[in-house]
Amino acid sequence: MDVDLDTERNIFVPVAGPVPKDARATFRPDTRIYMARLNDGATVRKVLAPGRAGFLQVIGGVVEVAGNGLSAGDGLHLGATSDCGIPARSNAELMLFGLS
Repeated sequence: MDVDLDTERNIFVPVAGPVPKDARATFRPDTRIYMARLNDGATVRKVLAPGRAGFLQVIGGVVEVAGNGLSAGDGLHLGATSDCGIPARSNAELMLFGLS
């Protein structure tokens, strides 16, 4: 799998999912995995479809979710949120699991 997060910054890039055209790797469960590399001060958004939830894993840097600071190693269940804006407080790397 070749994911160049340096050329696709400040967005969630699909890296795995059930539909080949939407991801760089495929698997059967109804789960999608996205990665994002953020510049300091950038905000990334991901709209979760109705009935879906998310789990955010901070790989590096510092971000903020609902007023709470998260840093490398922290994770957070996002619940069935329809719009998730995540501002970076430093250069950051994130992984988002979209779950049904």
